[in-house]
Amino acid sequence: MEKNIVAIDMGTTRTRLIACVADPTKPYGLSILHREEMDSQGIRRGAVQNKDEVSKVLNNLLLGVEKKTGTTTTSRKKGAKAGNLVVTNIGGRNYATSVCRKSMGISGVSVTPRVLQSIERQARDDKDMYMTDESILRMVVIGYSIDNEPDTDDVINRMGGSIEAKYLCISGQKSAMEMVASAYPLKAKPAHLYPSTSSKAQVLLSPAQRREGVALVDMGGGSTSVAVFFRDSLRYEVSIPIGSDTITSDIAKGLGISKMAEAEELKRRIGMFDESETRKMYEITSGGESIKFTGQQLNFIIRARVEELGAYVYSAIQEAMRRGCPKDIKLCLTGGGALLRGVRKIMAEQTAMTLTNVSLATLDGMTTEEVESYAGAIGMASIFIREEADSQVDNDGTLPFDDEVTDDRPAEAEAAAPQPQAQPQVQPQAQPQQPQTETPKADTTAPKDAEEKGKKKNKFFSTILNKFDNIMNDDLNSK
Repeated sequence: MEKNIVAIDMGTTRTRLIACVADPTKPYGLSILHREEMDSQGIRRGAVQNKDEVSKVLNNLLLGVEKKTGTTTTSRKKGAKAGNLVVTNIGGRNYATSVCRKSMGISGVSVTPRVLQSIERQARDDKDMYMTDESILRMVVIGYSIDNEPDTDDVINRMGGSIEAKYLCISGQKSAMEMVASAYPLKAKPAHLYPSTSSKAQVLLSPAQRREGVALVDMGGGSTSVAVFFRDSLRYEVSIPIGSDTITSDIAKGLGISKMAEAEELKRRIGMFDESETRKMYEITSGGESIKFTGQQLNFIIRARVEELGAYVYSAIQEAMRRGCPKDIKLCLTGGGALLRGVRKIMAEQTAMTLTNVSLATLDGMTTEEVESYAGAIGMASIFIREEADSQVDNDGTLPFDDEVTDDRPAEAEAAAPQPQAQPQVQPQAQPQQPQTETPKADTTAPKDAEEKGKKKNKFFSTILNKFDNIMNDDLNSK
């Protein structure tokens, strides 16, 4: 019996779950059986901080799946249907991206899907691709090259002496991954972890947007994440430890508001004022005291933080451009912070980019607003379904893969299997080559690059670009 897929998007403010099954006739390749959301607990800046508090939320959500679908992830009840497969997200500063290359000899053999899958497995198994305290989450193909020709996506059935694959390698910190897994019940351990924003992009961006070039900026409560796409491939993804909760804290401190809930309400209800309203006087009551302020004061507080965030987003996009993205990519904003009055205009000014809107399809009676809210969970489920289908195709020996390609099963399986008497006619030999990481991890932009950018930008952007490395490397979660 086919198992249901339960995808859980754990955010700083809200945790959202969907239970679904694969359905190629539906948008995003899935049919939703159940969805539910709750206020998050124990998560700060997109990362799990208190696993016990997170567990309470997860248990309640998973019990809702059991009641709605009759399937179980937490216990083996008598008469229960087949269990669920769980996928979840990893966020905050707990993942990084880098560009890597891997080569393989293919002399006399045309390129087939199995050849491409074989070279990806070799890249995954190459420990030099990532740090010892990291594990590979995803490897996204950027392009292929036959005999050192320019990168291309179309290599199937081509022949040559060697093929080189270029990947965006997304790796997660092992300690953070273990922390996420430990928050789940024993029988509901995640089958896979995915970065949040690139998962949302599968739902929020159309294929045309991802092909032509777009930077998706997800403004969450605890952090802001940026995922840049070009030629339908993810080119860069990074998390910035500033979110809309930071703006709320700024308002509370700047105006002397004693309760964060009151500052949050002020941010959501009013936000930034139009210039014609900035000189008006306003009054609220907080902690039994009357607090007076002008629209100009509130504008100054919000604008200062949003401009800072916009400068960091600009730096992230500049890094994506150094990795091959063109200058004319567009900017797409999502997340609760993007709804704040005045934010879209400021972000467009800070990045000097053209804004574009999310592109959504309705799904199982959900409104477009609901699809956008659940985009993280829907995107993770969609990616998992596609990857599982690709894996099944690879293991089906009846499909027209090239029999002349070396059997690339894991070493353990090869040792256990009987060894064939006859050798394949052609057996491509992997050519050892050190992986060429085009850029360092997202947190370690070279100082030389920052200096060069500083010469080209005004004093404000120069300062922000030089500070970008510092804030990305600070352990703000401990503050």
